[in-house]
Amino acid sequence: MKKKIYAVIYVVLCVFVLTLSLFPPVVNLIGSFLSEDFVEVVFSSTLEKAVSEYVGFKHAFSLSQYIDVLVASPDYLYRFWNSIFIVAPVVVFQLVFSSLTAYGLARGKGRFFTITLYVFLVLMMLPKQVTVIPNYYAVKRLNMLNTWMAVWLPGVLSSFCVYLLTRYMKRIPEGLFDAAKIDGAGDGRLFVNMVLPICRGEIIALGTLILVDSWNQVELPLIMFNKSTMYPLSVYLSTIRENAVGISFASSIIYMIPVLLLFLLSPWIMAIIRLPIWKDILSKFEMQIGRAHV
Repeated sequence: MKKKIYAVIYVVLCVFVLTLSLFPPVVNLIGSFLSEDFVEVVFSSTLEKAVSEYVGFKHAFSLSQYIDVLVASPDYLYRFWNSIFIVAPVVVFQLVFSSLTAYGLARGKGRFFTITLYVFLVLMMLPKQVTVIPNYYAVKRLNMLNTWMAVWLPGVLSSFCVYLLTRYMKRIPEGLFDAAKIDGAGDGRLFVNMVLPICRGEIIALGTLILVDSWNQVELPLIMFNKSTMYPLSVYLSTIRENAVGISFASSIIYMIPVLLLFLLSPWIMAIIRLPIWKDILSKFEMQIGRAHV
């Protein structure tokens, strides 16, 4: 009997949390397909007043918001490509430099590497808002304000990615490294041919988190850019007029599509990465490294 009660309570709590989580996106989705007049009546009045002022709901459904956002005004698409131009290099830079740094910390022996790893752990606890001002002064001294490097440079390395990848790489058995070294593999071949394939799932997961975090950043572009034409979509959404509620709903829905597609297509992305063609590319890269060492 107690187990049934606990099961009912558990289900009720799950439904309650799920309802709270889905309520904002569902309201956005429904509001994006409603006409501007209907949205203003519903969201600015009580339910009784809304029904009395908009009897019949004949013209409630409308795609005018999506037409305004995607066709009538080029601002949204312009900021969308700004976001892509900001996010793509940040994801690539963080994955490359974080994986290389993590490999060095995971393979390094001694107190220096241990202290460095703890430093990354402390930096990981700092909120991003604390590092905005030092990043601003560093970028200003480098004369990079109002350039794309102003948002790329602070995103080159992530303490979270470094720490997580380091802890993951430390779990790789030492015997695998010893066997590879007996076969004549150096650090370059170990990293490319053994460590990266083992950490492939972890790297893809981190890439997804980096993309979501960079896609939603507001403070850094707002401080580093004085030109509104360089603002990403995350900043542009906060500048939409309060009386354009329907356009705000439609913009929010379109804004969520890239990240949603990334989560939905992640199994296919993993399948593509496992294709044999990547083994050929890695083997060619290995030959290049071997020639460079020679």
